[in-house]
Amino acid sequence: QELGSLSELRSLNICSNYLGVLPEWIWGLRHLEFLSVGVNNLEVVSPRVGELGNLKSLFLHKNRIREAPREILQVQGLKTLSLYLNAIPEFPIWVTELPAIEMFSWGISGITRFPREIAAWKHLKYLTAVSCQFDNLEGIEQCTSLLGTRLHKNRVKTLPKDWSGMQKLRQLTLYQNELSALPESMAS
Repeated sequence: QELGSLSELRSLNICSNYLGVLPEWIWGLRHLEFLSVGVNNLEVVSPRVGELGNLKSLFLHKNRIREAPREILQVQGLKTLSLYLNAIPEFPIWVTELPAIEMFSWGISGITRFPREIAAWKHLKYLTAVSCQFDNLEGIEQCTSLLGTRLHKNRVKTLPKDWSGMQKLRQLTLYQNELSALPESMAS
């Protein structure tokens, strides 16, 4: 209850604790720009997360969350969203409606198709999609603002042939996939 009175708080990192449930007073911290609640055995995130309109970064990684609340869409200025290593079985396509996303991380799911819809993120700079089940990266070449990717531990067998639009890319991590060849176009 005492922390809830910190109405000017801008950053709250309570990662790697044993909370299980987030206290309701967090949703009253209207000036929060950074919230990291990863590794807390959370199964649910309150829809009230949408009330944190000033949020720029939201880290929900390494919990047991089965469904990300769509109310996150109310946080239109969100630049970083980490849903990495949760129990969310399907890629939440609706997250591609967040217009300002620059960094997105996702991992461990049964999706077999690379989510091409991420091309809607015109400002996406960093993408993590680890330990999913997709076998190709068709559509990634449309993410022309990407600077770095972490796409390891998937089942990627083939890569897109045309990389000409990805001239900003500085990091491409593809280890532990099923690649047998790399396209020549990656070098030009």
